[in-house]
Amino acid sequence: MTNRISTRKKAILAIIVVLALAGILLIACWINKNKENPDVTAAFIEEHMTNDNGTIATYLKPAASVNPDIVAGREALSESLGLWMRTAVISGNRARFDDSVQLLTTYFLNQEQSPISNGSSGRTVNPRSQPMRWAMICESSMPC
Repeated sequence: MTNRISTRKKAILAIIVVLALAGILLIACWINKNKENPDVTAAFIEEHMTNDNGTIATYLKPAASVNPDIVAGREALSESLGLWMRTAVISGNRARFDDSVQLLTTYFLNQEQSPISNGSSGRTVNPRSQPMRWAMICESSMPC
């Protein structure tokens, strides 16, 4: 009788282990399927967070700012564009980067300024006369 109980306990334990493994496998598949994809994020930004002029909106919903020093609604920040450019470099999307450079020079750089420094490399970029170079951005900010 004890041998029969022991066999029954083993069978129940084996069923529990199989069900647990199946559950773990299903959860792993679900997590893998629902993992955030950078292309999905970029598509969301392009579809929902891009203003009519191509700049990236700060917030999804329009709102008026009560303080001119605090951004609100669909206003655009150069910082957002900089992060978008960095993402383009990391993903190797040259077209997105070039489009972002055009937005940067059109909406964020003062065209009357003297040439600006690139920072650590000591090179200068004049937004009126020459475009920013892909390699220069890579060299100064991250390995490409």
